Amino acid sequence: MEIRWGKTRSTNFIPDNVREDAAETIVRERHYASAIDQIIAEHAQQGGFDNLEGKGKPLNLEGKVHENYYLSRVMKNANVLPHWLELQHEIRDMLKSLIDAVDRNATPNLEAKIAEINIKIKKYNRVCPNPLFEKPHVTVKNYRTQAKQFE
Repeated sequence: MEIRWGKTRSTNFIPDNVREDAAETIVRERHYASAIDQIIAEHAQQGGFDNLEGKGKPLNLEGKVHENYYLSRVMKNANVLPHWLELQHEIRDMLKSLIDAVDRNATPNLEAKIAEINIKIKKYNRVCPNPLFEKPHVTVKNYRTQAKQFE
C-alpha cells in the first residue's frame, strides 16, 4: 500500500487517503438528511404514525422539560409551552384577577387567595430550569408589585 503525502504546507503530515473534501462531505450529509426526511414523510403519508400510543393525549412533562434540550426544542417548534411557563402564566392570571377583585371592592378572602397563589409559586420554583427564574412568595403587602414580575 502506497501512502502519498500532501503537498501543501498545512497538510504536510496528512496522508491523501485520510484527507476529506469538505464540500463533498456536506453534499453527502445533505443527501442523507434529505433521504431520511423523505422516508419519514412517506411513512406518515402511508399512515404509519396514525395508531401511536398516546396520540392526541397531552404529554406529561412536569419537571422534565428543562432536563432535555431536544425535547424543549421540539416543543418550541410545535408552539407548546413548557410546564414551568404555563405555571408562570397561571400565577400571572391569578394575581391579575386578585388585583381586579380588590380594585372593584369585591374583596375576596385575601389571605386565602394569596396562600393559593403561593402554592403555585412554590410549585413553579421547583420546576423552573434556572434558579435565576425563581419568584419570591406573595404577601398581602407586596402582591401588586409581585404581579409585575409575572408579566
